[in-house]
This record gives sequence, structure tokens and C-alpha cells, in this order.
Amino acid sequence: MSSLPLVMAGALMSVIPLIVVFLFGARHFLRDLAAGAMKREVPGAGAPPR
Repeated sequence: MSSLPLVMAGALMSVIPLIVVFLFGARHFLRDLAAGAMKREVPGAGAPPR
């Protein structure tokens, strides 16, 4: 009798929470990365306007 299906079911059950955390983390990481890439204008910084 093979216990391979039982081992595969256990592996799947242990990986599902990691996949969910990865998907939520990737969404927040990409959103923060895009927000950080935007150039923000800081008053008083840089050359004076012409």
C-alpha cells in the first residue's frame, strides 16, 4: 500500500498558506514599489522656477 497520495495531500495543505501570503505580500510590495518610483515635488528643493 502506497502512502504517496497522503504525503502529497499533506504537502499541498502545508503550501497553500504560503502561496496566499506570497500573493498578498507581492501585491503590497508592487504597490509600494510603484509609489516609491513616483517623483515627489518638494517645495524649496532644486533650482528656482523660471
